[in-house]
Amino acid sequence: MAMDFGAVAAAWGRWGPVFERGAHAIGERLIETARIGPGNDVLDLGTGPGEPALTVARAVGPDGRVVGIDISPAMVALARERAERAGVGNAEFVAADAAAYSGARRFDAIVSRWGLMFLPDLDASLAHYRGVLRDGGRFAAATWGAPSEVPMISLPMTVASQRLGLAPAPLEGGPFALHDAAHLRERFLARGYADVEVQDVPTMFPFTSAEEYVTYMADIAPAFHGLLGRLDAAEGAALRKDVEAAAGEHFASPGGGVQFPNRVIVIGATSPA
Repeated sequence: MAMDFGAVAAAWGRWGPVFERGAHAIGERLIETARIGPGNDVLDLGTGPGEPALTVARAVGPDGRVVGIDISPAMVALARERAERAGVGNAEFVAADAAAYSGARRFDAIVSRWGLMFLPDLDASLAHYRGVLRDGGRFAAATWGAPSEVPMISLPMTVASQRLGLAPAPLEGGPFALHDAAHLRERFLARGYADVEVQDVPTMFPFTSAEEYVTYMADIAPAFHGLLGRLDAAEGAALRKDVEAAAGEHFASPGGGVQFPNRVIVIGATSPA
């Protein structure tokens, strides 16, 4: 299932602060897992609108360097704009295929926040990136759990499937493709990585209202955004109301609004000498 994030790049720019309410903690966990510190050179695979590259840039300091790559030129343009606005001068953003990128020099660490699942041949990419890392360098990545464990993403299309009789989308190539933590660990080991550790990181994503949540997903999620674009105005409005009702019924926050508990898998590994 192809994910066209270029079509929703501008929306990611608008909604970035809302997403980071939950996502920022995962960026920090990746920095910790990859053992990133001042002066490090770091590669961010599938950086999207520039995270966690911008957070990493602050962690490595002025003597460090971050390269964020994404296949979408629109996302890369957004990341560059965000870096400029934030005054971050040690982060470079490149439009490139994350499946097999090679920089001018080797990196101390590689991070990827919800990017690995979109690589067409993960095993080949893992083998390739062992050579991009310095000996002893660390690879840290976050992936999503299964659809039922990540309702923030799965709810709109689940409601759409029930309302419209759609067949469930295949997991391959989509956000849930790497939901099996044990299998993911084995794939890293099979490609020669050492010290492979897997963490389950429950992560809450809050929204001020069910309406904000539905508008957010309609703007930034390629599958839901695309489906709404194919429906007529009345069908689309009815679907949005159904998703809003489901969010309010199942994920209401005691303090108001809605919040979604999601399972995030964080994996860390070392490229041995």
